[in-house]
Amino acid sequence: STISAGGIGSISATGEVSSGSVEAFEMYRTLGSMNPQVRNRHTSPANQSFFDVAEALIEADGTDEQTALRNASQAFATFDGDPRKAVQPSFNKIISASEDVAPRAKNQIEVQAQLSNIAETYMWSRGLSHAKTIKMAKKRWKETHRIVNGQAMYVGSTNTPDNLEELSNYAAGIYARDNGERLDVKDTDLVLKYSPGTNRWYVAHKVTGRMMEDSPFLSASDLNELDKHRSQDAAKGIVFGKNVSPFSDLSENDIATIGFGLAQ
Repeated sequence: STISAGGIGSISATGEVSSGSVEAFEMYRTLGSMNPQVRNRHTSPANQSFFDVAEALIEADGTDEQTALRNASQAFATFDGDPRKAVQPSFNKIISASEDVAPRAKNQIEVQAQLSNIAETYMWSRGLSHAKTIKMAKKRWKETHRIVNGQAMYVGSTNTPDNLEELSNYAAGIYARDNGERLDVKDTDLVLKYSPGTNRWYVAHKVTGRMMEDSPFLSASDLNELDKHRSQDAAKGIVFGKNVSPFSDLSENDIATIGFGLAQ
């Protein structure tokens, strides 16, 4: 598969990163955000470790994908394997940090995993102390994560809308209106989720985190258009997630225009 072809063995001895390696990494990240089980079926354990380290470098340092892949390859050579096995952040400090940075988050286990990934990256890549590592991990987490409808999620360094939660409610409402009965989901089951491999957003289930069937990929411009329609509905007193009024009078053409593609 494309993912396997672009794994750890694809980086040259000189550190050259091919376009195929970047493409494989992007696919790995995209599938991971939508359905980790499917991703793992198409990725060997060795490549999973390699790509996970590269992704952690991006989340911890904000490096681009080529640099992350190159540095991950060098780390595997330096540590003679997965560099994460050489460090172990304090679990108690990670728990305390998660409660500090995201007290409202309902997915605390995920927050702890996110913080741990960043912390251990700083430990093996910079040789920092536990205390310094946790402090820096908390700062970086706040820069790259948001809490939407009680769900802490990675948003990277994108220009995330300030009213992301309102947009998430609105997108969930459109999706539930058109697909809820068929798929037995309510708007309150859904949330907008960021796909780092594509730099776009999609409708996901809050519990499983998986992308919903027929969900669109929304670009930043799509979100802007979506927000215009949300504001128009809000002016009519229709604020999804706040009342039980009919959701919207968006026409099928309106929905297609904003890239949602959900009109039947």
